[in-house]
Amino acid sequence: MLTKTEPFAGLSDLPGLPASLLNDEYQRAQGSFVTLAPTTPHLIATGSGHYIQFSQPDLITHAAELVLDRVR
Repeated sequence: MLTKTEPFAGLSDLPGLPASLLNDEYQRAQGSFVTLAPTTPHLIATGSGHYIQFSQPDLITHAAELVLDRVR
């Protein structure tokens, strides 16, 4: 599991739904997903937005290697 730390770029407030609330709920949901499979590695992409593969490709490679190692 990979989690970004930066808010969604270009997200605008909607009537009754501020962008900050959506970002907060996204972060909370990520934590909930981790509890569904406690043995799954949870990697935090510090400083990354939604497209982690562009800002931290090495982290994506590392995560893929973790998955492959677990399958083997």
